[in-house]
Amino acid sequence: MIPDYKGWTGTVLRINLSNRSYAPFNIMDYAAHFIGGRGVASRLYWDEMSENTGAFSPDNCLYFMTGPLGGTRVPGGSRWIVVGKSPMAHPEQYASGNMGGSLGAALKWAGLDGLTVTGASHAPVVLIVEPGNRCRFEAAEYLWGKDTIETIDYLEKKHGPHAHVAAIGKAGEMRVRFANIVASGGAVVTKGFGAVMGSKNLKAIVVRAARRSIAEARPEEVTAIRREAA
Repeated sequence: MIPDYKGWTGTVLRINLSNRSYAPFNIMDYAAHFIGGRGVASRLYWDEMSENTGAFSPDNCLYFMTGPLGGTRVPGGSRWIVVGKSPMAHPEQYASGNMGGSLGAALKWAGLDGLTVTGASHAPVVLIVEPGNRCRFEAAEYLWGKDTIETIDYLEKKHGPHAHVAAIGKAGEMRVRFANIVASGGAVVTKGFGAVMGSKNLKAIVVRAARRSIAEARPEEVTAIRREAA
């Protein structure tokens, strides 16, 4: 691990929906050699995914990754990426989707560079991710059938002002191959990853984290950029 490597927490939370387990994973060997969240997530995908794994297989892993500017003061720096095998492509293959909104920043505030989600829950579930590498699995049968706006609104109210949500609607539940993921702040990711979440019975992800300061490598330059953009 590289000490004082600004912009990275060094930790991804690996989540397995099949047995409802999770564990932290150190990604600094990846972050030192690949550019940003997309580079790290893509390298993990190519290292870990089998060519024969189908998009709707429990073994298909979704990589939710933020980059080294996530959660910082850099304007527009908190975009985040979803990588996995896409059901929209023919043949099914690697794809990535880029999102805005607040969830990417929230992951960094929670002390994480991202999440990897594999397996499939036996019943609809919501993942609740919190600081301290904590994750819990909340039954979501009562949300199944609701659209993304209803789901996000309900979960933001239920889990408080520090809750940031990514959810699927009916299309994702039905595995419509072009179904999207929608997140807090109106962010949307395509590539059919909403259908992949649906195949895993994953209705939503909630990241509960309060805003905090993220150390920047060159804070004076960030301040200058913010002044120029203002």
